[in-house]
Amino acid sequence: TETETETDGVAFEGAPVSAIDRVDAFLQRARSEIRSERERAEATLWRDAMRGGHDAREKVTGVVGDDAAASDAAESQKNTKGSASDFLQKKVVGGETRSSSPSPSNAPSGFFPVPSALGRHARDGDDTVSVPNDERETFGGETENPDEKAGLDSTRDESPGLVVVASLVEKIPNLAGLARTCEVLGAERLVLADLGVTKHKDFTSVSVTAEKWLRLDECPIFGLKEYLSRLKREGYALVGLEQTRGAEDVEAHAWHRKTALVLGREREGVDADILGMLDACVVIRQRGMIRSLNVHVSASMAVSRYAAAAAANGW
Repeated sequence: TETETETDGVAFEGAPVSAIDRVDAFLQRARSEIRSERERAEATLWRDAMRGGHDAREKVTGVVGDDAAASDAAESQKNTKGSASDFLQKKVVGGETRSSSPSPSNAPSGFFPVPSALGRHARDGDDTVSVPNDERETFGGETENPDEKAGLDSTRDESPGLVVVASLVEKIPNLAGLARTCEVLGAERLVLADLGVTKHKDFTSVSVTAEKWLRLDECPIFGLKEYLSRLKREGYALVGLEQTRGAEDVEAHAWHRKTALVLGREREGVDADILGMLDACVVIRQRGMIRSLNVHVSASMAVSRYAAAAAANGW
């Protein structure tokens, strides 16, 4: 009947929205708002951690207080000493109230790069200061177990060198291969978007324990700019491995001892906003038709060139 046609139809204009549809729309909006708020909070915590000299080998943890907006406003100021970190709430750990914010200094609390065959003879004149393992604390305030990394820390070289930044690389085999290359050729550290990937069987089957002897830093993609800015403040030259205008042949590039090699995404390369931060770009000369190398392969070639320069200069 005409009445049944009017009540059964739900697709025509002006049809009432059912209660379940309204609930579903509300839940979708709520999920979107929660996700956005979480991303803003993570970005704020990461920015504060980088300013405070947080050791990127540890997870950035904590909660953002009600004054997070003031923290964002303070970011635009030139003087950032202790600004954003002050807005992190305190939390109770082991019966004591401790701040979730890192120490307000511009240098990492501990500097423990991997042992490097190329760097063992370059310690003279190195002013890097390390903190004993039993005195270090994590970002949240908990003291690290000194026995967990005793075998690694006791043999680490304190010389700065090559930092391979692979936060934009996504595929596990590529990340594992990078870890293996960096460890073998004596890179200072490898930077990943998520250190949890090192537990994956596809990683460990390729890395063959390289992650146990190589310093690994964690830097999510949303915090990459802050991390690179900190490296630049610490005196590292930012060099991208990218086929772009003005890129220099990797064979002819004059490597600096403190260099951060920034790798791009598979197929897409380095993000445009990251390219603008770099001091230089290097490219591998190619003669074939494909004109594209796997990111692990190309990075290995660049790391090898750095290693040769380090050996020639006695770093």
